[in-house]
Amino acid sequence: MPAKKKQPKQTEFVEEDEEEQPKESVLDKILSMSEEEINPWEEVELPSGGKFYDSELMQTGVVKVRAMNLAIEKALANQRLAKSGQALDIMLRKCVQLPDPEFEHLDLLIGDRYYLMFLIRGITFGNEYDFTLKCPSCGMEGMYKYDLNDLFNTIKKVDSDKDYEYPIKVRLPYLSDLLKTDIYIGLRYPTGRDLDNIFQSKFGKRAKPRRRFEPTADGIQTDSNDDISNILKKCIVDVNGDTNPIKLAQFIDKLHAKDLAVINEAITEDQPGIDTTIMVECMHCGEQIGPIMLPITDNFFRTTPSGGSGK
Repeated sequence: MPAKKKQPKQTEFVEEDEEEQPKESVLDKILSMSEEEINPWEEVELPSGGKFYDSELMQTGVVKVRAMNLAIEKALANQRLAKSGQALDIMLRKCVQLPDPEFEHLDLLIGDRYYLMFLIRGITFGNEYDFTLKCPSCGMEGMYKYDLNDLFNTIKKVDSDKDYEYPIKVRLPYLSDLLKTDIYIGLRYPTGRDLDNIFQSKFGKRAKPRRRFEPTADGIQTDSNDDISNILKKCIVDVNGDTNPIKLAQFIDKLHAKDLAVINEAITEDQPGIDTTIMVECMHCGEQIGPIMLPITDNFFRTTPSGGSGK
């Protein structure tokens, strides 16, 4: 019986699976995200409501803020900038988006600037803030904790339904009685640029820590009478309509204490912002320390093991 002829083996064509694409890693996904996706902007309303700004865009009273990132922290850690007092200016430029791109952050009112400073610090590091303080009674130094949320109970906002006259018209009682006629000044609120100019004229290029001029419940707190005089020279814009800057400077130097008190009260009565005066109980002797302004250290603007603040 003849042997069966071997049939050639059929070649089997197997459809190959498509080459598997590498899966996107978590890191790849993060790196593909935009900066705004990782650190988004959020809208906040300024205490001033924008009512005291010349810019129509700024008069919306709404700005956008975001938390600090590592690049900003590194900039703020620069000792030269920290010593020159520019930390707040850098923070605001990087973390606050103004509705008017032509408006400069230095021209924000002090009250708006400090409100934004505490807000950004809170959304970046949280509201627990540590600072060192020396008790004037027992002389002992200690580390104290403060909840920044408590400051937001002190926010003074403008009345959105009120029409504000600006510059503010303030009657000076002492001079009015003395001259038997009403004496009025035109008064505007101080801005970051005012304080920067005072600092530059006072210290020039010498790097010294910037003095803190903050609106509080008790008025503008400064380091000396010269500072008060310099602030008034920026903020008093006319006397009974006369705007001559040379005469205004001479007028301020002649002001009676009674009229100075009225001006200080006028600056703080309706001025929008945040009051940073606090009371602290000494952890060693139990005595009350204050009222004082909440101490702000360079580390306020960057992360430390204590949570963003410290000595």
